[in-house]
Amino acid sequence: LDELFDTIFDNARFAELVFMESNDPASPAYAIVNQAFDQAANVMEQAISNNTGRKPSRVFLKSQMAACQWIVHDAMRKGLDENTRQRAKAAAWELAQSVFATSRGASV
Repeated sequence: LDELFDTIFDNARFAELVFMESNDPASPAYAIVNQAFDQAANVMEQAISNNTGRKPSRVFLKSQMAACQWIVHDAMRKGLDENTRQRAKAAAWELAQSVFATSRGASV
């Protein structure tokens, strides 16, 4: 997760363009981001299912990825100094931990 965020932050202008373009269903970026979310949801779904025996909904999993995207976007708007980067990474880890913790204790 840290490496992913570092890569995005190091390419912030490109990430901003992808974020903008991925909101337009007519844009190729829209399809690429949706495909990436589906692939990541497959991995997360398998990991959670293996750990808990429960299969979380795709909407739940994709909403967590959208939340991570918001964390990244918020950090970019704040200027990406080292403190902002670290806070964003910490928030992403907190979110990821809560996703897996919640999945253990609740039927999703």
